[in-house]
Amino acid sequence: MEFFGAFLGEVFSILAFLIICAGVYKLFQMSVDLREMKGLLGDIKRNMYTFPAPSPEPRSSSGPMTPEELVRAVHAGSYDDSAPLEPTVIPPKS
Repeated sequence: MEFFGAFLGEVFSILAFLIICAGVYKLFQMSVDLREMKGLLGDIKRNMYTFPAPSPEPRSSSGPMTPEELVRAVHAGSYDDSAPLEPTVIPPKS
């Protein structure tokens, strides 16, 4: 009976050691994943505000327009100033 108790004690010690090792390994995996996410977010933040230089000639491609090109297109359009405007009424808070 002493042999069986000692054997169980050793098995539980080995299992506890393996569980601790697995936990440490998982922590290192999580730290690597977080470091990768931090790098990706930094790349996104760096590339978020880079705009291409505006070209003086009109666009010939069918890609999305830059904000400057959209503003120029709106200002180049003609407006009908004689059209009646409908007033917007905001109801009072009660």
